[in-house]
Amino acid sequence: MKQQLLFSRSPYQTFFLAIGIFLISTLSVHAQKYYELHDAYHNRAAMGGDSYNSETYHQYAFGRENGQWQFVHVADSFYTIKDKKHNKLLAANENNNNNQIYHREVGTLPHLLWSLVDVDGRGVLFLIKNKKYPNKFIAAPNNGNGDLYLWDTTGVVNKSCASWRLIERPDGTDPDIIPKDVKGKEIKATSEYVFTTANNSTFHIYGLPNTLCGTVLGKQVFDGLNYPGNLPNEQAFMNSFQPAQYGALDQTREGSQIGKDKLISIYVNSPHRLSHGDNYVDLKDPNNNVWAGEKDEDEILLPQRGEANYNGNKYFYTGEYRLNTVNSTNNLPFGTSSMLSRFYFEERNFNNGNDISNVVLQFPCVVSGIVEDQVKALGYTTEPMVPYLVLHDPPGDGSTSSFGATKTICRDFENSYTVDQSTDVHAAVKIGVAGSIGFIATVDYEFSVEFSGGATNGELIVKTSANSNCISTTEGFETSALDPVGEGGSDVFIGFGYDLDYGKYQVIEFDHDSCKMDKLEKMIYSLRGSGQDAFRRFVLTEGGIQKNITDLAQTVVTSSDERTRANAQYQINAWERVLAANESVIANASVKIGDQLLIDGGGQSSNWSEEITVSQTNTLQTEHYLVGTAGMETVLEIGGSGGSFGFNYTNEKRYGASVTDSESDAKVVSYNLSDGDSDDIFYVDVFRDDRYGTPLFRLTNGTNTSCPYEGGYQKDQPLLKLDGQSGDHILMENVPGEIATILLDMCNLSNVSRTYLVALGGQNPGGATVRLGGNTISANPYPITVGPNTCAEDYVLTVQRNPGINAYPNLQIDMYPECDGNISSSITASVYFGIVSAVLEQSPVSLLSVFPNPTSGELIADFTMEESADVRFELYDMVGNRSVLASEENFAAGPNRKEMNVAQLPSGIYQLAIKTNKSVISRKVIVQH
Repeated sequence: MKQQLLFSRSPYQTFFLAIGIFLISTLSVHAQKYYELHDAYHNRAAMGGDSYNSETYHQYAFGRENGQWQFVHVADSFYTIKDKKHNKLLAANENNNNNQIYHREVGTLPHLLWSLVDVDGRGVLFLIKNKKYPNKFIAAPNNGNGDLYLWDTTGVVNKSCASWRLIERPDGTDPDIIPKDVKGKEIKATSEYVFTTANNSTFHIYGLPNTLCGTVLGKQVFDGLNYPGNLPNEQAFMNSFQPAQYGALDQTREGSQIGKDKLISIYVNSPHRLSHGDNYVDLKDPNNNVWAGEKDEDEILLPQRGEANYNGNKYFYTGEYRLNTVNSTNNLPFGTSSMLSRFYFEERNFNNGNDISNVVLQFPCVVSGIVEDQVKALGYTTEPMVPYLVLHDPPGDGSTSSFGATKTICRDFENSYTVDQSTDVHAAVKIGVAGSIGFIATVDYEFSVEFSGGATNGELIVKTSANSNCISTTEGFETSALDPVGEGGSDVFIGFGYDLDYGKYQVIEFDHDSCKMDKLEKMIYSLRGSGQDAFRRFVLTEGGIQKNITDLAQTVVTSSDERTRANAQYQINAWERVLAANESVIANASVKIGDQLLIDGGGQSSNWSEEITVSQTNTLQTEHYLVGTAGMETVLEIGGSGGSFGFNYTNEKRYGASVTDSESDAKVVSYNLSDGDSDDIFYVDVFRDDRYGTPLFRLTNGTNTSCPYEGGYQKDQPLLKLDGQSGDHILMENVPGEIATILLDMCNLSNVSRTYLVALGGQNPGGATVRLGGNTISANPYPITVGPNTCAEDYVLTVQRNPGINAYPNLQIDMYPECDGNISSSITASVYFGIVSAVLEQSPVSLLSVFPNPTSGELIADFTMEESADVRFELYDMVGNRSVLASEENFAAGPNRKEMNVAQLPSGIYQLAIKTNKSVISRKVIVQH
């Protein structure tokens, strides 16, 4: 409720007043709310008609129920705005855009729905936009007591007649709604303080600071002619109030200070003229006698606004002041614990222009924020690379996922470090900017990371600040154009890492429970380096991440530099968490956003687009290396790494809910689902990735795929058998002559006819000529088409000896579809001509494993030697009669490892033979780039 305060004419009389104001910060979620809507031009309120189904109008509300409105959320960022008196809604004309705002029945039709657009990023002033007429806003163009209209503000220089503020009017009976703007940011209610001077001038002031503890702000107002000589001592004034009655100003530095200024709006109805140049604000720190405001610096201009002689001799004045303790020539230190704010207003006599009264409004403030302007950099650390966007690979060999051109998606973002690992308490990391050499400036920093050219085949920008992370494009890009995509497609991870200088800074924070202030030490970063070279950008598939893990594991073992080893290990840890989280998201996704999309290899495909939305918070932990504690013990709980590394601490990234700008098309991710195999058919359900917000895909019943197999019913099911045998190995000893003959059955277990290839699998150290049906499969695969659920029986396989060589152990014959060598069936034949027989002694090599498989770079063989022996490693291609990689060395008894680089080999299937003087062991290897 507004309070009218009358002050004596005596210049020496002092009054201490407690005024009830409404909190201007983020509103409590437990309060239940009605609001008056006050425009920023005339300071009048939006009023419902005396009866509903009439025009709305515009005048002073004075607590009237038809001027109190409740916001009811309907969908996305849209609300109905319902009055308290009639329980009816603000509405545009349903049938035509006639610029009139009405007062209508309850409903959810588009002309009844409104969204809020923040005017200047402070969450205080906003436009009210209609859903049916999206370029129109509620406006109050008349001087007062007139109707409200629907205006297109495009090209309008002065939009304040369409700018509104919320004035909270609590009520205990209706649901709690805190309206949010189109970007999801809560609109703040603002205080209204009203007083009337002895000269009958009425002052309305909006935006005074909320109190530290409670809703009462103590103020002292003087009305006299001879100030400032009669004002009390500043310290005495401060001592007359308890700290809980101080106004609370949050002055933590943030970029250009936008969002941290207190926007004080002043409206005056006066029978006297006000000075245009002698209204000003002084700010003073009484404890240290430091001034942060002077008359010539902080002038408040209150120009007359179009209402001369309104209601007799009254004049209407309005102006605003941006109260900021760190933005004047003589700055108060950041984090000053207390200060005095004085607003001076001067009236002049209407007839002769002489001063007739001067009003001083002054109140105590407690200022929170950072104490230091810049702090010393104590060292630097490395932020591991982590993804900020994941595009999931859609099924179908012709399918692609795309990020649209000129699109932007933002989400809440917080970077924090673990203060106490035992209690899981976190503190936000502040990111500042590079100051003078060796120092970090405590002003907040926003940086953009740009991806372009070959990285994304388009322009992608990731913009990060302390509160949000935004991804935008100037050109679209597709997963099919990204490198490396991987065989059969792959999810694509896009992100970056960087190096950071670190230090610690002091900050004063409010403790609302105790009504006290605490001076704390916190951690601050600044980006090390400049420009795009400061970032380690990546666009990687899962295979690319796995390869990087393999490379980093080698660095951990071989590097002599402790920091290098630590950073490699911490990057491995981050990658493993990223991949594990991605697998978990895919397996457990439950929010379905698309049902039974069809991809038909015969020509039918689906084109589909979707928003990126995230409704829940997800976290990702990373470790950081510090050379030494460097004075950080008071800030961080620093622990050892468990190895030979130095000190480390845990950092946590929190990815919050997404905030899509509904001013533009929010459907930023598109998918074209298609497949080139005429026999394939996909039925696809689409789910939401609750970590990154992008769609992911799950195949359902009825799906049949091959070439490559992507899920559902597997149409390629080869089975290669030895005729008349149940096993998959045949030993032929003492074979006379030059040729050994084996009968094979080639079966297709699928319910559709399929064509397979049969080939020598790789190992053929003796150079035997192997034929199937008269075709030499040691040089070229043999194609065969087999009907559904049948076998092609009694095919003759021959092994012809190479002159002078009698032993051909472990010849592997594979049967597989041409498009996918991972789907295969094999038999092994060991053939010995003449009087040569197999060596039956146990091999000294055991427990053999080969990984990663498939691989694109390093190939590692782990094995155990029962005894010391010479071991020869040979890798054969599909032709089988030449070694593409060979080496020999002696290995001691016990566990051993052999590493081979296959990065230069073409993609394909190979056979790795591990030979000793007693045996040959082989494994199939797939090289995949």
